[in-house]
Order: sequence, then C-alpha cells, then structure tokens
Amino acid sequence: MVDIQVAEDRTYTLREVVDLVKQTLDRVTEKSTRSELRYTSTDVYWLLYDMLRYVNRNVPGEFTLLQTRKGVYRVTYADEDFGRQQSARKLKSEVDRTARYLEELADTTNTDARALRKRTARYLKEPGDGRTSGGDNE
Repeated sequence: MVDIQVAEDRTYTLREVVDLVKQTLDRVTEKSTRSELRYTSTDVYWLLYDMLRYVNRNVPGEFTLLQTRKGVYRVTYADEDFGRQQSARKLKSEVDRTARYLEELADTTNTDARALRKRTARYLKEPGDGRTSGGDNE
C-alpha cells in the first residue's frame, strides 16, 4: 500500500496536488476491481464541476466546463481581467435593466395618476346621484 503524505505545515503547488489526487484515484481504482461501483455520466460531470469550483476558489481567474457537443466537454480558462470585464458587463446589464424597469414604472404610475385624476374629476362633477365633493351622503 502506498502512503499519501500530506504535511500540515506546508502548502502545495497545483502540480503536487494533481499528483496527490492521481495517487488517490489510482488507489481507489486498484481496490474497486472487486466492486461493482459504477458512475453515470451525470456523476462524472458533477464530480468535474465540483472539482473546478473548488479550484476556482484558490486561483485567479476561472476554469469552467464548456460543452462543445453532446457528451464532449472542454476545460476553459478565463483570467482575472476577463472575469472583471465580465462582471462589469453583467453589472451594467443589471443597471440598465433596472433603469428600464423604473422608467416603465414611472410611465405606468404617471399614466395611472392622470387617469385617476380624470376619473375623480368626472366623479365630482356628476350631478344627481347623491354624491357631493365633500363625500357626504344625505
């Protein structure tokens, strides 16, 4: 049995971590020959996805799985500058969307206010139905 050495008092390079992961997976592979352990394509996808999510917490930029066609993925990398540009674009898009919403809301509110003023004025001018401008019914 091969021991996997992980010292608490040091940090590891990505190459070293990859080597440790390979050693671990090799050990699992050796022992799984007596097991009927099987993974679906969805299991494999999520394993890769979660691993990249973990990696992304510790590196500048972002690694992602890009589906090139059904069942085929490519690991892509976007550096920090790309990430900042993408975040800025998303933020601008959200600000623009919020501004459009507020403009529509203001237009709707102004339209509703004008219609309400017209209905109120018409209501106050209608004679003979017992209503007065003071709201008292006699």
